[in-house]
Amino acid sequence: MRYLIAQFLILYCFLLSDIDSLGVLKGKLFSGKNQLPLAGANIFIKGTNLGTTSDENGEFIINNIFQGYYSVSASYIGYKKEIIADIWIRPKAYDYLNIILEPTLINLEGVSVQESYFKKSIS
Repeated sequence: MRYLIAQFLILYCFLLSDIDSLGVLKGKLFSGKNQLPLAGANIFIKGTNLGTTSDENGEFIINNIFQGYYSVSASYIGYKKEIIADIWIRPKAYDYLNIILEPTLINLEGVSVQESYFKKSIS
């Protein structure tokens, strides 16, 4: 029984040590054209499955990030993707990023409209 309790205490200590090493990333996205906030922009931490979207004020929060250096990717339709490298995430702390995305043109291929093989009969 003592052996089981000792294993449980060791596991509990390891879990607590992981929680203590988590940090937070906060920030705000702006348009480079008019400095207005970008609502609904995508923000991802490269090399992880962590990400979020910005709120109506262009602000975002990503919680529970392990300590270390990361690259952050921000994108929004109609704007050039921005990658910020070497963001240091510290335990029990947060970093704040102000990200400016520059507008870009989206080139689409031409659209072709063709008549259907079957014709609709008018009665």
